[in-house]
Amino acid sequence: MASYDVWNSSIAAYFTTGIAKGSPVFLTVDEDSLFETAQNFIDEPLEKPVDDFLVAVRQKCVRSNRLEMASLKGRASDGLPKCVAFLGALVLAANKMQHDEEAESRNYFLRFGELLLTPPFSPGRPDGFDTGSEVALWEEWNKYLLSLGFKATAVAPDTGPRRYIGYALSQPILRECDKDVLNELFRGEQPHGFD
Repeated sequence: MASYDVWNSSIAAYFTTGIAKGSPVFLTVDEDSLFETAQNFIDEPLEKPVDDFLVAVRQKCVRSNRLEMASLKGRASDGLPKCVAFLGALVLAANKMQHDEEAESRNYFLRFGELLLTPPFSPGRPDGFDTGSEVALWEEWNKYLLSLGFKATAVAPDTGPRRYIGYALSQPILRECDKDVLNELFRGEQPHGFD
């Protein structure tokens, strides 16, 4: 199993390697990007990269179903923010949301809980994940990208109840449900949920 720090640096490398300066960088973490990250940036073979990634994030910041955010703050000795893999888990949760869930922020946290916590899952923010506590982590990632000459893309698009989850929702270019709709359209089918 790869450690959290290995995943952290590998995910950052996956999304920034070979990208032209001035280009926008989206942290579009999904199952495919985790597989590719494991194949191309992690030296050890991983049988189940997505599971391995989630275990590493859990081990880093989950204690008794409570998030411990202190270990995610600041930068490593190489200047990389310590929060990149955790932010990736936030984006993975956004990728798992369905179209009918998008309006409810508590549905996002239910998906997030399914990824990182043990049942039963609360519909709201997990213990220790105080409202807005992720903002400093997203800002640190944005500053890092800017320092490398890239355009930062993590933003909170509105000021309502989705304000803080807006950062994670701003990152996927296509979520899993969007890919499903496109696959159905390409096969000539009526997309599920769009009757």
